[in-house]
Amino acid sequence: MHMRYLRITPLIQHQRQIQYLHLLNLLSIALLLVSFSNAGAGEKQLANITDIMDHSVELAADVLSVTKGLRFKDVVINHNYADNLPQLRCHVPELQQVFLSLFRYSCHALGKIEDPKHKPSINIEISEFYDAVWVRIQHNGLGISTEEQQLLFEPFFASSHATDNGEQQSAGERLSFAQFIIAEQHQGKITVTSDINIGTTFHIQLPYLATAEAEVS
Repeated sequence: MHMRYLRITPLIQHQRQIQYLHLLNLLSIALLLVSFSNAGAGEKQLANITDIMDHSVELAADVLSVTKGLRFKDVVINHNYADNLPQLRCHVPELQQVFLSLFRYSCHALGKIEDPKHKPSINIEISEFYDAVWVRIQHNGLGISTEEQQLLFEPFFASSHATDNGEQQSAGERLSFAQFIIAEQHQGKITVTSDINIGTTFHIQLPYLATAEAEVS
C-alpha cells in the first residue's frame, strides 16, 4: 500500500504565509489596543480643538508628503471653525493620531481620481451642538459603498482603495484605532457617510460631559 503525501505547492505555502501574517497582525493590534487603553488611564488636559486640528494639519503636511501617490501638501484644505468654542478635556496626542489617520485615508481616496482636471480638497468643519463638539472631515476623492461604510472601522478591513502592497490595509487598521480612541477614551462617536462619485465625510462627536464631570470632581 502506497502512502500519499500532501504536496506543499507554492499556492499552499503562500496561503500559510498569509495566515501566519494575519495572526501576527491580530497580536499586534491586541497589544496596541492594550497600550492605548493604558494611555487613556492618564489624566486628560484642557485644550482647544481647533488648535489640535491645525497642528494635525501641519503634521500631515510633513508626514504625509513623503508617502507614495498624492502628497497631502498638494491638497486644498478648507477650514470652517465656529467661534468661541469651549475647551475640551481630552488626550491631545491621541486626537492628533485620529486626525492624521483620517487625513492619510483621505489622501488614498483622493489619489484614486484619475481626472487631470480634478482638484483634490479636504473640508474641515468644527462646530458646537448641544453638549458636544462636532468635527467633520470631508474629501472629494473616491467614495466607498454602503457595505464598506459599515465595516470601515473594523480591524483588517481592506477597502476598495486597497493597493497591491497593502498600504491601504494598514490605513484601515489605523481607522480601527481611531474608533477606539474616540469611543473608549473620549466617550464619543465616529461615523462615516459616502457617495462613490462625490467623496466621503467622517463625523466625530466629542461630548463636553466628560469635561464637566472632571471639573466637578
